[in-house]
Amino acid sequence: MRRGNPSLKLALALPLALLAATLGGCVQNLPTPARDWLAQQDGIASATVLADNTGAWSSSGLVRGELQPGVDDASILKLVGKIQDFSSQSGGVAFWLGLGGLDFGVSAGDNSATVSLWRKVLDVPGVANGIVFDDDLRVRALRPDAVAALGDLLALDSGVRLEAFADKAALDADRDADIQYDQINTAALEYKRPPGCVPDAAVLDFAQTLVDRDDVPGATIDLCAGITIDLPLEASLATEAVDLRSELDSRGLSGFSVQLNADDGAGTTHFAAVTPGDAALLPVLSVFEGAGVPQLSYSLGPDANIAVTGLAVPTADLVALVQSSPVASRLAGIGLEGDPVSILGTSAQLPSLLDEALALDAASDAFGSVTLGQGFGSVTLSAGDAAQPDVVKAAADLRSSGAADRRFFSVYYAALQADIANDVAALSDPGYTGADVLEAFVAAWNAGSH
Repeated sequence: MRRGNPSLKLALALPLALLAATLGGCVQNLPTPARDWLAQQDGIASATVLADNTGAWSSSGLVRGELQPGVDDASILKLVGKIQDFSSQSGGVAFWLGLGGLDFGVSAGDNSATVSLWRKVLDVPGVANGIVFDDDLRVRALRPDAVAALGDLLALDSGVRLEAFADKAALDADRDADIQYDQINTAALEYKRPPGCVPDAAVLDFAQTLVDRDDVPGATIDLCAGITIDLPLEASLATEAVDLRSELDSRGLSGFSVQLNADDGAGTTHFAAVTPGDAALLPVLSVFEGAGVPQLSYSLGPDANIAVTGLAVPTADLVALVQSSPVASRLAGIGLEGDPVSILGTSAQLPSLLDEALALDAASDAFGSVTLGQGFGSVTLSAGDAAQPDVVKAAADLRSSGAADRRFFSVYYAALQADIANDVAALSDPGYTGADVLEAFVAAWNAGSH
């Protein structure tokens, strides 16, 4: 066996190592010198780096300046101008300025309206901390202070986002997390009033009552679009949904979107649209609760459709479970994703769909997952131990099953899709690249057309 020249390998490796070191070392840290520069400016009491995203190839970050008490707006705007000049030369760093826990983001152009809005928010009692951007603000408060603070904030000419927390530790943790990732926190009630939104008085009144509900850890409350209330996964959505619907009806909010959501963060979700929709369907949720019910995800929509997922649960058991509800026959559609097939239809259609889907699943070892509805269906192609699926066999087995005769049928492989309509197969997107397997399936299917 021939061996490489070790001297040559070393000679090649050294320049590469030096190049990597040079490239790594040429990235100048930007947040730290920006902090040091800001700390020396008039009107600044102290400066800190809130985020330093310096890596091997780039550097960026966020620097905050604590303003000196009593600083006037003219001095602040002069400081903003210096920051804008500094940023135009260095780039890569965003700046926040503030007093106590309330900041505003320095942006390009005229910041006078932002500073004016920031001043007004400073005067709102109960606001613990937050940030003002242009004509939008995001602030945090403890639940006992939230209702009064929200009333004052809604009087401002701006977009409003107020998160209400049960305790200070959760409030502070959310601020730290949102410095890097501005996200919805299910441990808070997040009130949102988009610019131009004028909340209905009944919606606002109901939304404010949520701060007093200890059983509601969080909610997303868009005062003009809808409310999603987050509950613990162990909560009884069946009971909560019926009781909540009764309250919403009494408040005249039957047509406003209110949803219940319980999520364990690991893929199990319980969801129910409480309003709008048919209140008589909400009792169907009770079949998913109680002893002996397997772990499932479910979603009841406002359109009277329900989707149930239990990948380790026999699909036949899911049919029996949903049909055990006296109101199942009133549902517009029932989608069941179980083992080994998925089906979608009305309660009366489920048994025959299940039989047909199981027969299709057993019809070919070239099929992976199977989904059937009344007017549609799909299979994925399975290669088994082979390098690629046997598309000729798959096409022949699908044709013999008759499942595609009266349906719009889709065939999937490697995230690509082919569709069969009126006995003619075609790629759903003719521009696919790397679609050799599905192209071969299409050819095999169309060759058997008659």
